[in-house]
Amino acid sequence: MFMLRARLRNRWLRFKARNRDLPACARRNLAAIEGLTGGMNAKALRYVVLDIETTGLDPRHDEIVSLGAIGMQEGRIRLHDHFFELVNPQCRLKHGSIAIHGIVPGRLEAAPRVEEVFPRFLDYLGTAVLVAHHARFDLYFLNKVMTSLYGFPLCNLVLDTARLAMGPLFSQSICLEAGNDPPSLDLLADKCNLPLHERHTSLGDALVTAMIFQRMLEAAEKRGRGSLAELLKESRRAPLKTSGLFCL
Repeated sequence: MFMLRARLRNRWLRFKARNRDLPACARRNLAAIEGLTGGMNAKALRYVVLDIETTGLDPRHDEIVSLGAIGMQEGRIRLHDHFFELVNPQCRLKHGSIAIHGIVPGRLEAAPRVEEVFPRFLDYLGTAVLVAHHARFDLYFLNKVMTSLYGFPLCNLVLDTARLAMGPLFSQSICLEAGNDPPSLDLLADKCNLPLHERHTSLGDALVTAMIFQRMLEAAEKRGRGSLAELLKESRRAPLKTSGLFCL
């Protein structure tokens, strides 16, 4: 059912953009879900696991300062297949955000603006399934840029590791206690016995998220529920309280 809704939405966006002069990366994104079916083996697909760092935690007023992503294919993390850019936000960084990600204003003075970085990221992303921890937060920032540049949001399918971890398919396998609060990246890494490298950097957090998602793909396959449809269902049915949305 979700795939059907996604296809209808995708066709509507393509219809609306039919007369727009769009670059190739944007045109390609409009066809991001073409060829995908719910019955596909999820492990065989290409994923781009993403994390961003920002000037603050308010998507309405804050901006991206760093964007990192790592590719996955056939269930393998491809370290050579990665994307990383610092971004000049053209605004002040909040002291609280600097304390978290350690990016000081001086590092961003010579960095490109998001309007330059985003088309390169879109080329890198291609038609891959996007994966992020607390994906709604990242998507808000990404879609703010995407809509500003091209007039429509990202068309890629999206999986959220925070939601996946709360669903029955994975919560028992990682011994996650039942509850309504979404797990932090640190908690999931601890439950999966994974090291944390360069925590609160976009590329470092993308790598940790990719390793967690790799465990999730393996768990789904072992249970005979490794289809794309199963993962999409798990990623959408777990509750996610707004109060816990920005848990880091």
